[in-house]
Amino acid sequence: MFKAYILKMTFNLKGDKELVALLRQQPLSRRLCGWGSAGLVPSRSSFCRAFEEFAERGFTDGWFADFIKTYHADVPEETVSFDSAPVHVRAKVANAKKRLAELEPDQPEPPPRLSYQGGLSAAESIAELPVECEWGCKKDSQGKTKFWKGGKAHIGTTRDGVPVAFVYTSANLHDSQAAIPLMKQASERLDYRFDLMDAAYDAEPIRDESRELGHVPVIDFDRRRDPDAMRMTGLEKEIYKDRSAAERVFSHLLDAHGGRNVRVRNPKKVALHLLLGVIVIAVEQTIRMLC
Repeated sequence: MFKAYILKMTFNLKGDKELVALLRQQPLSRRLCGWGSAGLVPSRSSFCRAFEEFAERGFTDGWFADFIKTYHADVPEETVSFDSAPVHVRAKVANAKKRLAELEPDQPEPPPRLSYQGGLSAAESIAELPVECEWGCKKDSQGKTKFWKGGKAHIGTTRDGVPVAFVYTSANLHDSQAAIPLMKQASERLDYRFDLMDAAYDAEPIRDESRELGHVPVIDFDRRRDPDAMRMTGLEKEIYKDRSAAERVFSHLLDAHGGRNVRVRNPKKVALHLLLGVIVIAVEQTIRMLC
């Protein structure tokens, strides 16, 4: 059934109903997943229960990490680019006013997340990121602000277009809050030299953590916040061009591997749905590299 869900993301099917129909109509697809005849294919409800179990067990993250280590750990990478993309989810937005009312009136304000993420492991820092359905906003390349309801997919991508790190968060979380967990996750899986990020990640704790991990941070400076901010050198601009690989991966995920077909609502299920699409992209790109 896990193979069937990989097949679903490969063909960008919209739901389990289409997946079951495909398996019952195509003998080759059934054999690839392990079923000999159409009568052995589970029902749609069985697939739904299995998907929920996969999301709760969380073994897919480990499977993805092992895949990256197996095929890419021995090949030093030059750059890994980090970015995020909006994910639309059909769920009810979390009640922020209710959460605020539950807080103790004298409770001290928590410290900035970037101030303590460096002392946490990748798994610990990812576990404390919010994942509830929220409203998010982001400016596009034309400077227009776009709003959406759901979450964000944060991905680290090599220059060859292989996604090596993935985190799913709430839509209202700033991109910079997921940078350190992503860098740590990518560093555990492969060896690389440069961390590439846009101006949204312009923060000194992120640069410091990148150096602590043995990398060179190539991060654009946010001149909207500080008009007198430094500018990248000619060499940094040349290296920064590799960041286009992240944009291609997001475009591929959203248009061809399930990023726009999110039918589940639970955050764990949404994260698994997107991760399966990321795995398909990683396998496709790895096959291209090996061939």
